[in-house]
Parts: sequence; structure tokens; C-alpha cells
Amino acid sequence: MCDKKVPLKLKGKFYRTIVRPTLMYGTECWAVKSQHENQVSVAEMRMLRWMSGKTRHDRIRNDIIRESGDSTYSRKVGRK
Repeated sequence: MCDKKVPLKLKGKFYRTIVRPTLMYGTECWAVKSQHENQVSVAEMRMLRWMSGKTRHDRIRNDIIRESGDSTYSRKVGRK
């Protein structure tokens, strides 16, 4: 996931098929609160920034990070 030679689109597929379902597996038994949604959203943004090689110090907005990879990233992870 952190190898710069791997295309961002492939990293996005890996994220959608393995990482996100693993992250959401534990949330199935929670009574979802806004705090939980926020924590999952923060974890998702950290993963997206890590995959794209950008940090908070680069001062790039979250919307741009979401759009730069694959447009299928959801804004609310826990909602269908």
C-alpha cells in the first residue's frame, strides 16, 4: 500500500475490497453514534492520505484527496 510504484487505482481497489470491509466488520454490532462515524471517517482519511503519499503538512484538502484516487470513496463510511 505504501509502495510508490503501485498505481493509486490499484491501491483504491485493495482498500475497497480488503481494508474497508475489515474496518466495518467490527461496527456491525455497535449502536452507531456520531462519534463512531467520525472515528471511522478519520481512519478512512488517514488511509487515503497514506496511500496517496500525502500528509497533513502538505495542506491538501480531504475532498481533493478523495477525488484524486477513485471517485467511489464514500463520505459517510458507515452509511449505505
